Amino acid sequence: MTEARWEALIDREAAGESLSAEERAFVADYERAHPECAEERELWQRSLAALAEHRLPDDESLKLISAQALARHRGEALAAPPRRRSRARSVSRRVLAIALPALAAAAVLAVYWPSALDSTASLPTKSLTKDLPDSPLRAAPLDLAPTPTEPPRVSPEAVEIHGVLALLEGEPDHTLALGQLVGPGHALAMPTGRICLSWSEPKAVVCADDARVEILDSPVGERRLRLDEGILLADLDPLGPGQRFVVETMLGTVSAVGTVFAVEVRDGEVRALVIEGEVEIADPDPQRLLPGRGRSLRSEVFSAGEEVTAFSELQDHANELAAVAKAISDGSWVDAGQTDAGADKISSKARELPSAKELGDKAQAARAARDYRETARLYRLLLEHYGSSEDAHNVPVRLGDVLMSLGETEEALAAYETYLKRPGWAGLLAPEAALGRIGALESLGRHEAALQAAEEFAAHRPDDPRADKLLGNSPQ
Repeated sequence: MTEARWEALIDREAAGESLSAEERAFVADYERAHPECAEERELWQRSLAALAEHRLPDDESLKLISAQALARHRGEALAAPPRRRSRARSVSRRVLAIALPALAAAAVLAVYWPSALDSTASLPTKSLTKDLPDSPLRAAPLDLAPTPTEPPRVSPEAVEIHGVLALLEGEPDHTLALGQLVGPGHALAMPTGRICLSWSEPKAVVCADDARVEILDSPVGERRLRLDEGILLADLDPLGPGQRFVVETMLGTVSAVGTVFAVEVRDGEVRALVIEGEVEIADPDPQRLLPGRGRSLRSEVFSAGEEVTAFSELQDHANELAAVAKAISDGSWVDAGQTDAGADKISSKARELPSAKELGDKAQAARAARDYRETARLYRLLLEHYGSSEDAHNVPVRLGDVLMSLGETEEALAAYETYLKRPGWAGLLAPEAALGRIGALESLGRHEAALQAAEEFAAHRPDDPRADKLLGNSPQ
C-alpha cells in the first residue's frame, strides 16, 4: 500500500496538484528508504520542467527539447550508481515507459495544448483497486483510494465512555449481569453467545457474537474497543467534530464517525465490512472503506473464492446483528433479547408500556409544557421499567431537577445520589448531579453535609470555577 500511495501522490504532484504537509512528509520518508524512487521522481520533474521552458511551436524546438532531455538522462545514468530494484515493482515501468518515449509525446502536447501542465492535466495512473470476483451483496472489492487531505484538528467534545450491558444471551462470563455499567478496563467474554452494549451521548450500540471484547482507555472524544475473537457489529449515531469510535484488532484498527459496520476476527484473520456510512481502516496505512465494501486487513495473497464466501457469511451475520442493534437503539432492547435461548418472558404489563424512547420523548414534551408532575411521573416509569437502558442513563439528574422545582427535596436528593453512585463522576452529568445534591442538602438544612459535598466537587473538578464559589459560600 505504501508503494501504491507514493505512486498516486507523485502522479498528482506531476499533474500540478498541491500535496498536504502530511503527504509531502510521506513522499520524503518513502524516498529516503527507496533512493531509486527519488531518482525516478527527479527525472520526471526535470522532464516536465524541460517542457515548461520550451513551448515554441516549430519542428526545430521539438527536436531541441527531446535532444536536451535525452542527453541529460543518458549523462546522469552513466554517472549514477546502479539502482536497486524494488521488491514489488519494476523501475522500468516509469523510467523507460514514461521518461524516454513519453518525452516526445509530451513535447507534442506542449505544442498543441500549451496548458497541458495546468492543474487539470491528466496523467496515467496505476489502478489501486485489487480485483475480486463480483457478487451482488458482498464481493468485497478492496477500496485503496489515497487518504483525503487531513482536515483541521478540532478539540472534540467528551463522550460518555461507560456503557450498559443491554443484552446477554448464551453462556457469558458469570461476572456479567444484564444492566451492568461497564467502562474502560472491562473485559467481556461471550465464547458461545451474544452480548450487546449501549452508550448514550452520543448513542451507540455494539452487538458481538462468540466474542472476546475489551473496553479500552480512550482519549477525549473517543470510544475504543479491542476485539480479540468473534464478530462485532457497531451501530452509531453521527459523532461530533473530532469524535471517533474505534475497534482495535491484532492486525489493525477500524474507526468511524457515525455508521454501521462489522469487524470479524477469526483464526488469525481480520475482516471489516461497511453497511452504512464510511469507516477508516489502518493496517497500517489509513484507507477509506465505503458502504457495501469489505476489506481483509493485511491480506495480500488469498483465494478469491474463499474471500467471497467469507464476506458473504459475514454479511449475513452482520445483517442479523444489525437488526438486534437497531432494536436496542430504538429503546426496545428488552424485546430484542427474546430468543429460544434468551431471557425470561416479558410480562403482558411490560408489553403494554411505551418503549423507553417513547417515555423519554413524552417526558421531554411534558417538561417543555411545564407540566412537572407529569414529567416526574414519566421519568419514574422510565427508571422503573427501563432503568438500564441508555434512554434512562441521565434521567436521575433530570428527575432531581424536576423534583426540586416541585419542592420534593428528599426525593430529588435521592435521585442525584443515584446518578453519583452509577455512573458516578465519570458520567457526563456528574457536575450537574453534584451541584443538585449540594443544593438539596442546603435546602434541607444539612449544611455540614453540603460543605463536604462541595469539597468533594472541588476535589473532582479542581479547574471548575464553580468550586471556589461553592466553598466560599458554604457556611463554616
